[in-house]
Amino acid sequence: MTRLPTLLLLLVFTGSLGLALGASTVFARRLDRLGSRLGWPEALVGLLTATAADAPELTSAIIAIAHGSAAVGAGVVVGSNLFNLAAMVGAVALVTQVPIRIGRKDLIEEVGVALAVTGSATLVVAGLLPAWVGLAACGVATFLYIEGLDLPRRAPASLRLRAKAIGIAALELPAIALITLGSLGMVRSALVLADRWSVSDAVVGLVVLAWLTSLPNAFTALRLGLAGRGDALVSETLHSNSINMAGGLLLPALFVTITGVSAGSLGLLFGLTALTLAPLAVRGSLGRRSGAAIVLAYAAAAAVLVSGGP
Repeated sequence: MTRLPTLLLLLVFTGSLGLALGASTVFARRLDRLGSRLGWPEALVGLLTATAADAPELTSAIIAIAHGSAAVGAGVVVGSNLFNLAAMVGAVALVTQVPIRIGRKDLIEEVGVALAVTGSATLVVAGLLPAWVGLAACGVATFLYIEGLDLPRRAPASLRLRAKAIGIAALELPAIALITLGSLGMVRSALVLADRWSVSDAVVGLVVLAWLTSLPNAFTALRLGLAGRGDALVSETLHSNSINMAGGLLLPALFVTITGVSAGSLGLLFGLTALTLAPLAVRGSLGRRSGAAIVLAYAAAAAVLVSGGP
């Protein structure tokens, strides 16, 4: 790919981007509709749609790290998580003009999983915890979270759920393959273009790939916000960030040393997360004023990181 003309590389990048985003958007919508039809809790719907919409972010980070560009891969994870908070919660609160609401119990459960995953990833990246221990902690936290959900218990619903799940798995395998293929082309072409144009790894990971691969999550969040489904929106946002940390940092850490994640960047991520969750914890809702504060704080954090800050 390094020998391809710049124009052709741009076509590869845009085509790969469209392929990955289109496939993940279809995947997320199908899971959301399935959960709604079967009466799943909004928290579980948020978890499933986050898993589907996260595919471009996750595969791009893993591919970049496997390609030897650990700084770009780590940048995708941190940049996507920051962007998710700003776009999925802050911007949606501004655009929809409808306060985002979530129950106190649901919020505590969501935050518990997020803290377990993000804390484990931070300790692993800092070299204070083996990667397998971090992944095990994430698995236990996720298992306890799902066990605590109010899932349908009746036999007919359970049988229907199994049948639908098998059908979704079969239908979505091609979508997963397309997402992976698109992410591969997008990352490789982006790295070559960045080298030709002397663009730093920080900009490629934290901004370009982070923004573009997060678009499915942003679209899904807007749809949930317009429908007044605050529980699912907050759930998808927090789970999306947790999935990025576990899959984009912890999983690769089993095989390679993760670099490019500074204490300062993680501090900014924790700070923006706290700013996002504070109004939800205090008032149970998040309105336009808080949304504007989140977006402005994100812009400041992104500027600091891209300029070579903490």
